[in-house]
Amino acid sequence: MKKKFLIGTIIGLVCILVFGAIYLSKKVDSKPQVAEFPSLKSGKVTIKEPLIMVPGSGGTADSYDTMIDQLKKDEKGVNWLKLTVDQKGKVTSQGNLHKTDKIPIVVIGFADSSDESVPAQGQWLGNAFQYLKKYYKFKKFNYLGHSNGGLIITYYLESHVKNGDPIPDKLMFLGAPFNGIEADENKLDNHNKLKTISSDLKPLLAAKNKLPRNIEVSNIYSNLEDDSDGIVPVESVKAGKMLYGHSREYEDHELKEKVAHAWLVENNTVFDEVETFFFQKKLRL
Repeated sequence: MKKKFLIGTIIGLVCILVFGAIYLSKKVDSKPQVAEFPSLKSGKVTIKEPLIMVPGSGGTADSYDTMIDQLKKDEKGVNWLKLTVDQKGKVTSQGNLHKTDKIPIVVIGFADSSDESVPAQGQWLGNAFQYLKKYYKFKKFNYLGHSNGGLIITYYLESHVKNGDPIPDKLMFLGAPFNGIEADENKLDNHNKLKTISSDLKPLLAAKNKLPRNIEVSNIYSNLEDDSDGIVPVESVKAGKMLYGHSREYEDHELKEKVAHAWLVENNTVFDEVETFFFQKKLRL
């Protein structure tokens, strides 16, 4: 009798331990690791005009970290949200923006950030905007695009804007290869016009009438004394005027400092240009 009681007790304890472990396991698994957008239960968050940042080929949502760190030192109320869009248009996020942020920044990266996918990245940028519209309310935005980031926003503005999308106010491009990166395709004729229109520029020119006009554009380039920044020819950057020359304000601007292409998002002179253009800060000389 005692033996049966002992066996029953052991079996009961084992069952309690097993079912207890299963319950705890399910409870832990069901708990979200990150409470995404915890403040949005009551609706969209109204934010100030955000600065959208998009990196060039090979870049990620972390590509602007150095610049953002500097902005936090120089400006008050800087906060960021990072989005990554995959090849199917699915968006994942890191961070949150708040109504009290004075300078909300959204960095948008792409799982496929190759040169070949630049036109598709224009469409994926549209997916990112739809995602932002779901959680945040804002009517206008500013935009900073490094390298192919300049082409990506152009593809978006020409082909993927939807009704109700926020509209751009200021655009800044850093070393954007509007006419590609081949030196031979970026030579000028006797009238100071490009001899060759590259395969990169042709489709953008074909739809340029869809680009907004009521915008301010700063098209920045660096010249390492070889008529390029080491990768992108100066004339390729300046070809942006063929697309955005009709804007409310447009300027091709050469950096005073010679900065190699990859370092345009890591350079203090560029940081000054960004703060001056977007936040009306005086240049530090």
